[in-house]
This record gives sequence, C-alpha cells and structure tokens, in this order.
Amino acid sequence: MNSSVCKEHADLIHYHLCKVGKKRYAMLEQELPRLLKIARGNHSLNFCFDLHKGSYALVDPRFYPFSGRAMANDTDKKPKCLFMDLIHPDDLACVLTADQQAYHFFMSLPVSEQAHFEMVSNFRMRSASGKYIRVLRRMIPFEYDNDDKLWLIHIIVDQLEFVASQEKPQAWIFNTTNKKMRLAKGDIHKNKEFDLVSGRQIKVLEMTVDGKGAHIAAEQLFISKKTVHSHHQTILSRTKSKNMTQAFHCLRILRLICNAIYLFTAGNLVDWPQTFLCLS
Repeated sequence: MNSSVCKEHADLIHYHLCKVGKKRYAMLEQELPRLLKIARGNHSLNFCFDLHKGSYALVDPRFYPFSGRAMANDTDKKPKCLFMDLIHPDDLACVLTADQQAYHFFMSLPVSEQAHFEMVSNFRMRSASGKYIRVLRRMIPFEYDNDDKLWLIHIIVDQLEFVASQEKPQAWIFNTTNKKMRLAKGDIHKNKEFDLVSGRQIKVLEMTVDGKGAHIAAEQLFISKKTVHSHHQTILSRTKSKNMTQAFHCLRILRLICNAIYLFTAGNLVDWPQTFLCLS
C-alpha cells in the first residue's frame, strides 16, 4: 500500500510542470535569506518546496539537528525528500493520500481562491533520538509561475507532543477566511466545512489554561461544571491532545486563538523537544 501511494505522490510532483526562468530563480535566491530570518523569529520549522524542480528550495537549518541528518555540503544540491522516511510507517499512507487529495483540491480552485486555504495535517514524525513526536504541518500556496500555476509551497512544521500518542493522523483543508475546516479525504469539494472547536469551547480552554478551575469557568460562563468537562473532552478529542495546554498550542498555531499567554521555555529549535518539553 505504502509503495503505491508513494509512487502516486512522486508522479504528482513529476508531472507538475511550471514555467519558471532563471530570472525568477535569481530573485528567489535573494529572498531566501529574508525568509530564513523571519523563520528564526518563531518556534516553527520552515521549508519551501519547489514544484517545478521537485526539491526543497528552502530548508530550515534547525531541521538537521532535530532530524539527525547531515546538512548537504553542496549548496546547489537541493534535497528532494526530507519527511518521507521520518513519518511513522502507520501514518505514511494516510498522510500521502491526504496530500494528493489536497493537491487536486488546490489545482481545481482559481488562483485567487487558493490563497484562502491551507492544508493541515497531524501525524507522528521521528526525531534524532529515534523517538516519535507528534507534529502539525501546514502547507500553504506561496508563489506562482508566469502562467499563474502553483510553483512554491510554504511548509510550516510545529511540534504538538514530545512523546507521540497512538492517535491516528488527521488531515484538513483550513479556510483562513472563515476559520473553518473540511476533511482532506475523498472529494474535498463535497466535504462540509465545520468548526474544529466552537467559540464557547475556546473560551473554556482559555480560562482553563489561565488557571481557572471548572467551577469558576462554569460560574462565569453561566454553564454547569458538567458542561465545562464536556467541552474539555471535545477539545481534547478534536485536537488529538493529551492535555489542555497542548490543545491550546494546537489552536494557537492554527490562529484560532489569539492570546498573549506564552507557553514555551526559552531556547531555540536546535533542541526542539526540550523547547516544547512543557507541553508533554
């Protein structure tokens, strides 16, 4: 199953032809240092995939110590594969299939609409220690060729769990305009959009992370403690989180929560698991 899915995935990239000349690539090379500088200002790993060449135009340097891989000495040799063999074997087919379906969904949209959607997936990935962690990966249309065909994809990877649970992977198409999701499977156009969590559930989550107990949340929101606990379970289930802090982190990444609470220890992604240790 995995081998056939991998081949289909590779074929999509192989047959995705763009019209990109040397001038555009020269401009891209000038932009990459700026993108890396922006990337270093957050806790995410940032990548840029070139559909025309079928390789990564940008790889966050912090990825190499995290994954245990050596950085290529030849700067002109762009890596073609970074994640495939790091994804948990039980998650790989699901992730690649969702990627293919998302690709067809994006290609069916007018260019003006593609910018309003992101592909979001949640799966297990192996770190340099050999342990699997759960990550949230966002894939965003980034740049187009001379004929308005998708050329570059911005990929952002965030850690959700230090030690990955056995939860199955998830994949959605995220509408950045109305903040709603739809499942990235089957005919995505036919899948109904839905709220990952409701506004009331987000309020309960914020109060919980802020240290307020269920009785205080119930009193201030005029609901029962049973309803508060029910919201907790729904939030954990939908975000595939072990605790409310992890759920908060997941929803913050998706920009479903705008809150000043800072959940991370000091440090950088050279020691990515340690940076997010407080979330485990």
